Formats: sequence, structure tokens, C-alpha cells
Amino acid sequence: MKPTFRPVVYAHHKRKDGTYNVKIVVYLNGKERKLPTSIYCTKDDITRTHHIKSQDILNKCNVLILRMHDAISDISIFENRDVDWLVARIKAKMTADDFRLDFFAFAEQFIAQKSEGTAMTYVTAVNAFKRFLKRDTIDINDITKKMLVEFVEFVDKEPWMCINRHTGELHESKKKKMKRKGRAANTYIGKLGAIFKEAKKKYNDEDEGIVVIPRSPFESIEVVPPPHKGQDAISKDVLQMIIAAETSNKFHRYALDALVVSFGLMGINMADLYEARPPKGGVMVYRRCKTKERRPDGAEMRVQVSAELQPYLERLGAGTSKDVWLPELREASPIRRCVTTRVNRGLKSWCEKNGVERFTTYGVRKAWATLARSTGADKSLVDECIGHVGDFKMTDIYAERPWEKMAELNRKVLDMFVWNKEREE
Repeated sequence: MKPTFRPVVYAHHKRKDGTYNVKIVVYLNGKERKLPTSIYCTKDDITRTHHIKSQDILNKCNVLILRMHDAISDISIFENRDVDWLVARIKAKMTADDFRLDFFAFAEQFIAQKSEGTAMTYVTAVNAFKRFLKRDTIDINDITKKMLVEFVEFVDKEPWMCINRHTGELHESKKKKMKRKGRAANTYIGKLGAIFKEAKKKYNDEDEGIVVIPRSPFESIEVVPPPHKGQDAISKDVLQMIIAAETSNKFHRYALDALVVSFGLMGINMADLYEARPPKGGVMVYRRCKTKERRPDGAEMRVQVSAELQPYLERLGAGTSKDVWLPELREASPIRRCVTTRVNRGLKSWCEKNGVERFTTYGVRKAWATLARSTGADKSLVDECIGHVGDFKMTDIYAERPWEKMAELNRKVLDMFVWNKEREE
């Protein structure tokens, strides 16, 4: 038996202003439920026995009932259905018809769940989209492929932008006049597409036939960035030069010490070094910020602190604080996201003074991985040492990581260098 619908008015539902709310009675398999509507009538619209006589009211009810029929038009068998399930389905379907979602408001909630470093990449993409639209709100179903194509063109032509750390204002960078050449657009489309995909996952229920976000324009647009060689690994000779470097320039000393410590701890990122707590038993334990949300093990890392690093660690304040391992990093950069920039500036200045081709902290991470592979170590072990996401998620859940082998590999890498005069002799 198919469900039936009929509009009714109940005498005891009379409101203080003398009007009555029209209900739609849903009847299925011997049970009925009453659905309130946004339709109201007066005593002039009904008979003495409270039947609706106004044709205008009846027309409105018929339109509403037609929408209810449409909501269940894909269901052919009702014998095993419950009336409560049917009412819930109708409500959900009709709500979907009126669905609205501010893409930027949802993006803000999505980004709030990300780690600081990851969040900034999404914020940058969202802000670029806002600059393109010249507004701070847009319904998610109003985003089209044509709009995204125009957005890509906008990004490719837009000059590099940066934020004033003191005022928070956005302005054109004076140092980077070159065009983005597709790289930024590719990144932005990827980030915005991830937000859109999460919204579909949250609000759509395809099993129940409830699709409030019917399509994703991001799935039909592809931005191919130009080939990008990326930064080379710092050479072994330059690393030895850095390890042995002596300088009275405090800015250079700070940057070089941070770089050497990063290298000696298997290429740890500056953001993780900034947050590091004092090691226990000579082992530093931390969770890698960049991948802790993507690895089943929370990207936990355990690194043995080698004796060779002590002079560099001491200059960075190791052992002077109970809460922070290297307080000098925090004193020089009160905000974590700025520590890498400050170290890179110091490295740039040192490179210019010593005639060395410029490199950044990213180069030391690549250098450690390159040297580790040169020892003949398995690629998967190198991946473990640098905390990549990896492809063995179930293994990451159930198997203890090879900490001893990782420490042995790091030892082999460090032994490739001369660390002090005693060893040199």
C-alpha cells in the first residue's frame, strides 16, 4: 500500500491570534503522523466542522503534497516501510531542496581541525578565492567549473602576495614580481577541492538518496603545473663546511646551529624542533606536525641525540629550560610558523658572505635522505626516518617501528662527517 497525504485543521490547535496551522497527515500501513506546515488559515477559510474550504489554501497544500510525493518517487515498495522512516525521509528530502551552505563558513570549520602548518596552506587558497570573488560568502552549489577556470586565470596573473606580520594586512610582495606560472593555481584548486569533497561527505547521504550537493566542479578541472625541479639537497662538502664553520656573527651562528641540529636528528623540521621537549634518556620523542594527522601512529618519532650535536645544542639553550628543549629558537621567533623563515634568512646571509649557492632548511632534509640512501639502506627505512605518510597503513597500526635500525642508519650518516678536532686527528 502506498502512503496517502491529506491536509487537516484541528480545532484544538487554534492559536492566540485566531489562526490555525494546517497539518499534512501522512498515512502508511495503518499508522499516521502529522507534519506541520508553514500554511495558516483563519476561521473564514474553514467550515464549521474545521474542513478547509478556501481554494487558495487547498492549492498551497496540493503543491506541498506534490513535493512530498516527489520526495519518495524513487521508492516502489512500501510494505516493509515504517511511517516514521517515511516522515524522516520526506523531511530530509524537502530540506535538501532548500539546502544552503556558505562554502567559506564551512571552510573555516574544516581548517580549524588542521594542524597549524597544514591549516595555513588552506587559508592561503581560501583567501585567494575570496580575492577573486571580491566577497566573503558564496553558496557551495553556486561554484561552477567556469568560475574555477576564471579563478585559475586570475591566480596566474596575480602578483605574489604576502601578509604584514605586524598589521595582518595583505599586500603585493616587492621581492617576487614573477608570475606564478600555474603552480599556485594547482595547489589552490587542490585545497579548495578537498574542502568541497569534505562538505559532500558530511551533508550527502547517497544510501538514502539525499544529495544536497549534487556535483563537484573540481572533479572536472585539472591544472597541470609546469615541471618543478625543486631544491637540490645540500652537498656533503657544504654540510661539512657548515659543521666546521666558526663565526662571530650571532645571526649566522643561530642559523647554522639550527641547521646542524636538524641534520643530526634525521632532518627534523624547524617547526618540530621549535616545539621539541627535552629528551629523556638521550632520546627525543615528538610527533611530526606535518603528518601526524595523516599517519595512523600519529607520526611519532624517536631520535637518539648524538654526542656530536652537544656544542650546537648548548648554543641553542639546551638544558636551560624544563619545558622547551631549545629556548633560543623561541626567543628569536616568538611564533612557530616564523622560525623556519628566520633560520632561512640567516642561512641566506651566510651563503652570500661565504660564496655558497643559496639553500634552505628543506635542502638539509633532502641531504639526510640522500646520504641515507647512499648507505644502501632500504627506501622504506629512509621513509620511516623522515616521517613520511607511507603506503603501509595497517603495518603502521600493528607493528612497532624499527627504532634501532633507524638509529643505526642515522649513525652511519653522521659518521660520514668530521665533527671536531679530536676526531679529525
